[in-house]
Amino acid sequence: PRRCSKQHPEEQLSWLEAFVVGASAKLLTMSAVYPLVRGKVLLQAHSTRGVGLLYVLAKTRHKEGFKGLYRGFGAQLSKSLLSASLKYAVKERTEQQWMRLFDTSAAPAPAAELPHAPHVRAREA
Repeated sequence: PRRCSKQHPEEQLSWLEAFVVGASAKLLTMSAVYPLVRGKVLLQAHSTRGVGLLYVLAKTRHKEGFKGLYRGFGAQLSKSLLSASLKYAVKERTEQQWMRLFDTSAAPAPAAELPHAPHVRAREA
């Protein structure tokens, strides 16, 4: 995969690629975790003392079907998808800039080897 690294600094993600990667990661994560978030909200909203998360999820699935586990998913996704994508794109670009800034393989030559350095005298033999 293309990524900013010391071994291959020329292989960098573009803004669009980083944005799409961030959006895809958020979408996959939210899709996997959202039923747990929904169950937590249902537990908090109803006085269900002594009832566990799995029971609430099973009851919701039985009463509302599989779609019931994802009720409100669109709103939650629209709230967080754009920000996650932008954060990832900015993180990637910032990381690339820091890598270029602190890249030791492209360090400037020592002052003694630079032409026109009158304050640096070469050693006399």
